[in-house]
Amino acid sequence: PDSIDAVRNASEPLVIMSDEVFAQHLSLKKFLNRHLYMHEQKLEMTAKVQVIVKELFAAYTDDVRQMPDDYAGAAERLDEEGRARVIADYIAGMTDRYAIAAHEAIVA
Repeated sequence: PDSIDAVRNASEPLVIMSDEVFAQHLSLKKFLNRHLYMHEQKLEMTAKVQVIVKELFAAYTDDVRQMPDDYAGAAERLDEEGRARVIADYIAGMTDRYAIAAHEAIVA
């Protein structure tokens, strides 16, 4: 291709894996799915984390003052959608350990 438009308009992929590399790629994907992504311990932890995030979101929605003052202040000034965005952003910025500790403090 001699231009970006030629790349965008190409009817076929411009770069592909060799058959050997593609076979290794598929083998790696199968291994990761079996031993990492679908591993029982990982699935259990994912379920626990989903509960923690859901309960944190509900608790902060019920009382935004449970968050630090800057987040609480921002959330109090916004409509329901804006408040939800502030709460989601606050939770998204938490480390795993901080989220677990915050959850334990709320449910205790």
